[in-house]
Amino acid sequence: MFAKSVRVMMLSIPRISTTGSPRRKAVWGPKRSLAVSSLVISLFCLGLSANALAAGRQGRRGPQAKPGQASAQVRNYKFDDEVTRRINRRRPFETANLIVTLQPGAELPVRFRRYVEWDGKLDIINGYALANVPVSALPALGAETSIHRVHYSRAARKQDALSSVAVNANAFDADHGVNQQLYGYTGTGVTVAVIDSGLTNDIVEDLADPRVRRFVDFVNSSNVLRTDGNGHGTHVTGIVGGTGQLSNRKYAGIAPGTSIVSLRVLDDTGQGSIAAVIKALNWVYKFGRRENIRVVNMSVGAAPTESYFTDPLTLAAK
Repeated sequence: MFAKSVRVMMLSIPRISTTGSPRRKAVWGPKRSLAVSSLVISLFCLGLSANALAAGRQGRRGPQAKPGQASAQVRNYKFDDEVTRRINRRRPFETANLIVTLQPGAELPVRFRRYVEWDGKLDIINGYALANVPVSALPALGAETSIHRVHYSRAARKQDALSSVAVNANAFDADHGVNQQLYGYTGTGVTVAVIDSGLTNDIVEDLADPRVRRFVDFVNSSNVLRTDGNGHGTHVTGIVGGTGQLSNRKYAGIAPGTSIVSLRVLDDTGQGSIAAVIKALNWVYKFGRRENIRVVNMSVGAAPTESYFTDPLTLAAK
């Protein structure tokens, strides 16, 4: 790759020209030719060296994994790296929030059931979300034959700052709905589940209330009112299905005919957990057909720490 770029550079050198009167000293003399040749040779050797190093690294990695098949990089373990780190710190009074997956057909051991979070049975990955489990009890949890893997419930946070303008989706509504009537792409009849920080009353008014089919709060289980203390979920929901009613159609969403299911997993600061996101996906898994959910939007993210063959959020998304 580098050698190719060097060859392009070599071809372009003689074509360099200046505007106006030519400078008398700007001529290709023997010394300059030698200097350029030395530079080209050096760059070419550097390119060969880089290619050789890359080839060496590739050789050390071994054969590449095929799509859909686990490579040798996928580790088989009981505890993920973060859980292992917390066990090794030996802080007996420390607790951890976990995502535990079970062996096929197994049950969560009775002594650990008291740690199950509200709505923490994760059918979608055959597991549970556990909260405030003493770190001192983790070795015993890992020793249970019913346990497949134990993951730390990592932090999740809001993602995405703009969408509708970036993908030019507002072109379908540039003339106040004429194009939408022409093409018919309004999303009518489709329900979108938005897994985010919730929904405010303003967007409910903009959506026309009957289109909001459900609101489920996985941050505060006692909260049955629509809420979004952060605003990100409202922003994203507006991108998906806002009619633009509050802005004279200036900020209409991508599919203003869709119905919405709002699943709140992020708090007022835009922070949450992997467990909460999987709970929401599990809700879609159980009730998606009933609510006619055909699209799930998750403008949330978390740092990758393991292979997608073992990561619980990835498995839930699959």
